[in-house]
Amino acid sequence: MKKHTGIALITLALTLGGCATVDPAELAATRRQVDELNNRIKQIESDQASIKVRIDEVGKSPRLPSGVSAVPTARRGEAAPQGSQQSDGGYETGLAQYRAGDLNGAIGTLEQYLNSGSASGNEAALAQYWLGDAYYMQRNFDMASRYLGAYLKAQPNGERSQAALNKLVESLRALGRTADADTLASQGVSALQ
Repeated sequence: MKKHTGIALITLALTLGGCATVDPAELAATRRQVDELNNRIKQIESDQASIKVRIDEVGKSPRLPSGVSAVPTARRGEAAPQGSQQSDGGYETGLAQYRAGDLNGAIGTLEQYLNSGSASGNEAALAQYWLGDAYYMQRNFDMASRYLGAYLKAQPNGERSQAALNKLVESLRALGRTADADTLASQGVSALQ
C-alpha cells in the first residue's frame, strides 16, 4: 500500500509542478504491473519456504549401512497412524502422502499396505516403486535399491520400469556397488530376472 501511495504522491507532485503530465491509462498499467510483481515475489517467497522445508526433511533422514540386494526384505518404515487407512488398503493414501511431500508418512503407509496381506497385482508392484522412490529421495539408497529391485522383478516392463532402473543403478553406485550398477546399466532389467 505504501508503494501505491508513494507512486501517487510522486505523480501528483510532478503534475502540479508542471514537470510532467500523467496519462491515467499509463498510471493504471503501471499500478497493475507493480501489483503483479508484488504477487510474483510473494509466490516465489512461498515456494522458496516450501523447498527449504523439504530440503531440511531430506537432510534429517537416516542412512542405513550398505549390503544391498535387489529383493524385498522386511520393511523398516514408520507405521501409519491407526485409522488412516482407507478402504483401498492404504495404497491410495500412501500415494497421496507421497505426492503431498510427506515421504515418511508415505513410507509408513505403503509398507503397512504391503505387509497387510491384501496387497497384490499391479497395485502392490506400484507400491514397491513408490516406496523405492521415496527412499531414493531421502538418499536411503539401501532401502531404495531393495524396493526398486522388487518392483522391476514384479513389473519388468511396467510403466515405471525405466525410471526404476535408472534410480536403481544410481542407488547401487551411491552404495559403492559400481560393478553391479554397470552390469544393470548394460543388461537392463534382464540382469535381475
